[in-house]
Amino acid sequence: MRLFSGNIYEGMVSDYERVNWILDNNAPFRKFISNMVDMFLPEHEQLRFENTELNGRMISKESQLINKDMSDINIILADYRKAASAYGKAMEERDSITVNKEHEKLTRYYAQLQDIGGDSFVQLKKFLEDNDRGVLLWAATHLLDRYTDEAIAILKKLKQEDTFISLMAEPVLDLWENGRLDP
Repeated sequence: MRLFSGNIYEGMVSDYERVNWILDNNAPFRKFISNMVDMFLPEHEQLRFENTELNGRMISKESQLINKDMSDINIILADYRKAASAYGKAMEERDSITVNKEHEKLTRYYAQLQDIGGDSFVQLKKFLEDNDRGVLLWAATHLLDRYTDEAIAILKKLKQEDTFISLMAEPVLDLWENGRLDP
């Protein structure tokens, strides 16, 4: 394939083919694009490149985004745990920007778990045994309506600690006990 020639019409290729040729033949640029994708998309929504044949030539093409309602609960739970842990660390560091960002992620992952239903909350219950306080806080909060006794015990334990996480556990418990919290 010729990308450039003396006559602008001779050997012309589509922008799509040109970009794919660059990605196929320029490893540093491909790594840069891959890093950008990693920064801006959650792990389970990242673009993947696959080889395909077009007009007799092998080129890369962008595959579909992985279905957001995927049945692979483990991927969503891994992202959930990562966000809950980052939330806890950001709380301790008083980083409100990261706290808000991770809260948005947790809300999205929880909604995905609700959409999947079934075994997803049984799997999430395992996080009630985690060592990370952020993970404990969010798992207990999101499981209050399903595993009430275990979740309340975790939140009460967190409430007794002298951390910023305890500042979050207290209002969650109060709202739940007053019937004003719907996880």
